[in-house]
Amino acid sequence: STQSTWGAFYSLFYAPTDFTSYSMAQAAATLPMAGCFVAMLTYLGHGGHPRDPFYALDQLQRIGESYTLARHIHALWQRTNPSAALHIEALARAGDVTAQWGLGLMYDNGAGLPHDATKAAVWYHLAAHRKHAPASLGLGRCYYSGSGVTMDRERAFQLYSQAAHQGYAVAQSNLGYCCYSGEGVRKDVHQAMHWWQQAAEQGYAPAQYQLGACYLSGEGGTQDSSVAMRWISAAAEQGHEAALAHLRGEDHTHTPFLLHSRPATATAIIGHRRRSSCLPILDPPPHNVPKQLPPHP
Repeated sequence: STQSTWGAFYSLFYAPTDFTSYSMAQAAATLPMAGCFVAMLTYLGHGGHPRDPFYALDQLQRIGESYTLARHIHALWQRTNPSAALHIEALARAGDVTAQWGLGLMYDNGAGLPHDATKAAVWYHLAAHRKHAPASLGLGRCYYSGSGVTMDRERAFQLYSQAAHQGYAVAQSNLGYCCYSGEGVRKDVHQAMHWWQQAAEQGYAPAQYQLGACYLSGEGGTQDSSVAMRWISAAAEQGHEAALAHLRGEDHTHTPFLLHSRPATATAIIGHRRRSSCLPILDPPPHNVPKQLPPHP
């Protein structure tokens, strides 16, 4: 099934947020699509992956020897082929779901293409319709913040839920936040802890910290300092700032962490690029897109 396929994919290639060069090499050797996926997130520093654009580009170049999409993304980001963006869009229009998600990611972050929230939402939507978990997460963020679509927290919750049930740790963490804060769904701290537990067990540091903070404060009805410190320490080992602050004894208010918007690390990578130097916006867009996208299963 799609769910079991994505679950296996992420358990092998995505879950370890402290992944090393070996894990990316393993992903690329086993499935080039997986290596391309991890390389793109590494380039931007998304989803708990340590930011390393130089290594990501090196991997994209190597993977591109056998995987067309990786070759075109490398050319786009290195600006070695002015037609690279058109080639990526051609793959996406032909039904390559990774290319559809990749275009959404690049338009969303202004990475190699001018930032365009509407086009980002369109490409995320096309891939999410095919149950692509990262695209469901991306589209959920769009609906949460009203970026390129009409703000709809309930729709965001539904999209996070779709990706979370496929085993996607970042979506599980965001779903936990929605349950914790009562955004898009009735407030339920027990359910929030359930989803943070799911993501924490995959090694996702923000969820580890949130789960630990709940056990520390007793939110959810269970106070357990030893369990709390185990999760907070696990997050700190990955460099999570709030977890590190707690271990240093600094005052830190427990505030739910959420990746609804583009992270600052992505901005830091591309901040030196002027938009005028980006490739032209691709026209025409894939659809005549209304502000509110139609629902999908």
